[in-house]
Amino acid sequence: MLKDIISGGVLFTLSVGYYVVATHFPTSALDTSVTASAFPELIGMIGAFFSVLLIAQAVWRASAQQATAGAKDDEGPSALADWPKHRAALGLLVIVALFLLALGTFGYPVALAFLIFAVVTYQGIPLTWKSVTASICGALLFWLFFVQFLGIHMPVGFWERLSDLTPLTLTMSV
Repeated sequence: MLKDIISGGVLFTLSVGYYVVATHFPTSALDTSVTASAFPELIGMIGAFFSVLLIAQAVWRASAQQATAGAKDDEGPSALADWPKHRAALGLLVIVALFLLALGTFGYPVALAFLIFAVVTYQGIPLTWKSVTASICGALLFWLFFVQFLGIHMPVGFWERLSDLTPLTLTMSV
């Protein structure tokens, strides 16, 4: 119970901080009705909402335990029993961290295709042409939705540097 309240408080603080930072994102002349800060602000609000729910649930559970006479203070299963869940969450966290590192280098479409592929294979889907095709098509659909439809700028990565070098290479070889 106490760990849920502490975790909820920490997550609430992080969510509010994330929201405040997102509100200070610079605006661009290219922004549409969906600005660059819209999605991070939404994540901050959702995080704050769920952390308040976690705190409320912990307080409600504590009051229900106190209401029952002779209730034992039981925190549930031991931490070792929950280790497979924590390991799975840690694996997904590592995959997302690698995605964020690859985003600047490889660009949004390629990094997103690797992210989808890594999550699919991490969840136990066998490596087939279907999983590779689904990763590529999913990345293409997300890129079309965010970049083409919503007009949100996403990192292009080394593809932009290659397109900048191509005319230079052609003029130097002549």
